[in-house]
Amino acid sequence: MGRRQDMVVMIGTGSRRGGGNRPAGRGLLGLMGTLCCLGLSEIARAQSAEVIRPAADGDFRILDIPGNRGSYRQRFWLVVDRDPRGLWCRDITGRPSIALKTGSVIETDEPSFPATPLQLREGKAYLNVRIKPVDILYDARLKGRGRAALCLVRANSSFIAPINPDSLKQAQP
Repeated sequence: MGRRQDMVVMIGTGSRRGGGNRPAGRGLLGLMGTLCCLGLSEIARAQSAEVIRPAADGDFRILDIPGNRGSYRQRFWLVVDRDPRGLWCRDITGRPSIALKTGSVIETDEPSFPATPLQLREGKAYLNVRIKPVDILYDARLKGRGRAALCLVRANSSFIAPINPDSLKQAQP
């Protein structure tokens, strides 16, 4: 984003004496209009939700996002793993059971873990997520194959990326 420059809006006066153009904003209405046009994009950006940032090693270790009305949890994630075999989603024992498609939108599972859906296992962050059948690339489960499930994915920026909830609202018809 570059440096903001002052802008003067010129309008025609329509006078016969060659009054030419004069700066808009000589009245209260013109001043308000000019200020709205210049500041509207800044106001909209300030009200947009934020997303969490990963730690230096790429792990997401905190899910709470501070906001102007208190904090809220990061809820939606995009699978960004480049492995053509998909991102492994592990069962509660840690065994890989479902491969997720790249580009899938998965959701943090809040009710299953009252404290936090984030877990640390052997120094690595894992996130408990809810997946839909459409997200599944490969399902190694014997029971419940092809159905929605809860599982653990690596909470690392190499595998998942947080989604701004405002962008999801804009994408819905």
